[in-house]
Amino acid sequence: MAWGMVTYLIDVVVNSWSPVSVYGYLYYTVYSNWFLWAVFYCSLVGLCAKFLFKGNMIGYLMILVCNYFIPRVANIGGAKRLMPFFILGLILNQYKVLEKLQEVKHKLIVFLGLCIAYIASMVIAPDVELITGTTGSLLICFVFWVMSSRYRFTWIENIGKVSIGIYLSTGIVFYFVIKEYCRISESYRYLIRAGYVVGLSIGLTVLAYWLCIVLGKCKITSILFLGREAKGSIKKE
Repeated sequence: MAWGMVTYLIDVVVNSWSPVSVYGYLYYTVYSNWFLWAVFYCSLVGLCAKFLFKGNMIGYLMILVCNYFIPRVANIGGAKRLMPFFILGLILNQYKVLEKLQEVKHKLIVFLGLCIAYIASMVIAPDVELITGTTGSLLICFVFWVMSSRYRFTWIENIGKVSIGIYLSTGIVFYFVIKEYCRISESYRYLIRAGYVVGLSIGLTVLAYWLCIVLGKCKITSILFLGREAKGSIKKE
């Protein structure tokens, strides 16, 4: 609700909306920030699966089948899109897939196998997000999992603690600023455009993380915008 208020007020100012109303705010909030709503809905389903199905595979399959037939009403569409990934994550965690891959002696073979699987998914089913997203995520998670035995990626841990705040704040900046005023011409070479996007993404993430640090220092803003009480665990590295 708090992020919806911020987005709504910015949109009112930028686009000179009038009149401003509670109904307009509620309507805007329900239909904006789809990812936040999707995570909320998926989390509720995950809790139900935990207590009703006790992590049973049949229960997970029932959820996926029901998810396929649920109509796209209100802001349910984002949750329908995210649900397969969410359920898959629960399954991978329950069966300790990454831990089992970590125990394999020949990790290079596992790495090459995941690389081949990802490339194959991009060639065979480039538009099937569940396949390409899963293989790509497994590859990245496995690499960091192996490297974590030697290195402590504290900065990634800190970013993960406030990932929702980073996602939503960068989304606001992108929608109201980057999309309108910072587009790069398609006439530039691909590498230049790719470098621009990467650099812009890193810059926005750093600024968003700094904003989350500020919000996390106050109990009220920390609860409203980060969903947690103010703690000293969010530290600037």
